[in-house]
Amino acid sequence: MTVIEKRGVGADGENAAIGSLNRNTLATNAIHYGGYAKLDVYNMLGLLEEKTTNLVVQSVLPGKRPFLISRSTFPSAGKWTGHWLGDNYSRWQYMYLNIQGVLQFRIRQIPMVGADVDTDEELCNRWMQLFAFMPFYRNHNTYGAFPQGPYPSCIAIAARYALLPYWVGIFLGRGSVIWREWYTHAVVNAMSRGNITLDAPISHINVHTRDNSALLLHQEPGYTIYETREGPYVLLVSLNVAGTAFGTAYMDNDTSFQGMLKN
Repeated sequence: MTVIEKRGVGADGENAAIGSLNRNTLATNAIHYGGYAKLDVYNMLGLLEEKTTNLVVQSVLPGKRPFLISRSTFPSAGKWTGHWLGDNYSRWQYMYLNIQGVLQFRIRQIPMVGADVDTDEELCNRWMQLFAFMPFYRNHNTYGAFPQGPYPSCIAIAARYALLPYWVGIFLGRGSVIWREWYTHAVVNAMSRGNITLDAPISHINVHTRDNSALLLHQEPGYTIYETREGPYVLLVSLNVAGTAFGTAYMDNDTSFQGMLKN
């Protein structure tokens, strides 16, 4: 039998073995009927549950898009559910590793993915700032853990809600692009070919807009996404060196398969 180790990250940030995979997890030499190795089909039960739940919700709410979140996922699960990365140690190193986790699941065609936030005040605030710009976003707590809330991160949350119309794609600048700071609209000196260092005080996360863009934004964050979308809009225009800007907006009612609006 091949022994596969579960690995974690210690307090020093280094990988550390925490036991073989068949300890308190599964029998690595188990074989299902038909000769299928347990390791190969372990999460298929979760996939089938997600697909069944999705179809049932559609039958109960005809024409509505179900919103599901699961931990157990398998190839093609992104069609039926979103995913959260599960429990983690509330350390700075795990915030770093969660970036990798989100990107890996998006490569695997599961776009709605994010991590729990459960830690002390400073790290919680930074975590909330980072994941305000991830697809799935929630604070998580339990008995015996640090008391916490999203209130210190309200600035990042407001930016997330304002930018909701633009969670359908990412645009990367090429060449001589003028980048402006999101909150003050000040031009950022990003012409250097190397890395640049930007200040990030406790209430701030660096977000930038590129030139030649016109962004249709939600003017005020509401208590929920629905209330935010019922409120007013505002237009943010970032001119290029020629004094022009262009933009498109994609509006989605978030509930039906056919009720999508384009402007």
